[in-house]
Amino acid sequence: MLARRAGNARHTSGYGRATILAAMLNAVAILIGVVVVAWEAAQRFQTVVEVPGLTILLVALAGISVNTASAVLFVRSQRHDLNARGAYLHLAADAAASGAVVLAAAGILLPAGTGPIRRSPSPFPS
Repeated sequence: MLARRAGNARHTSGYGRATILAAMLNAVAILIGVVVVAWEAAQRFQTVVEVPGLTILLVALAGISVNTASAVLFVRSQRHDLNARGAYLHLAADAAASGAVVLAAAGILLPAGTGPIRRSPSPFPS
């Protein structure tokens, strides 16, 4: 790792600041992503689009599978390592969130007017 390199004539303190720069670049990338998502959300309010319920359902099922399988890898080590415990809990929470998305996708796939919530085909009257 770059941050663990020892100092030299040019970088007398070593490369420890590389992790700070990496975190800053990560934050900038996340902020750019937030702006893009916010822009797309604003566009969706202006133009009604069909929600692909089946695609959402399939991706959420894949998310449950991947996150559960990854969490299982941390079951043994999470008892003795705090970082592994954090990763385990994060993956378990992601799997649970994907379960909630499966339920939402199932609701999307129900025909209009069926199920526990009565809804019109479009939230925006024409």
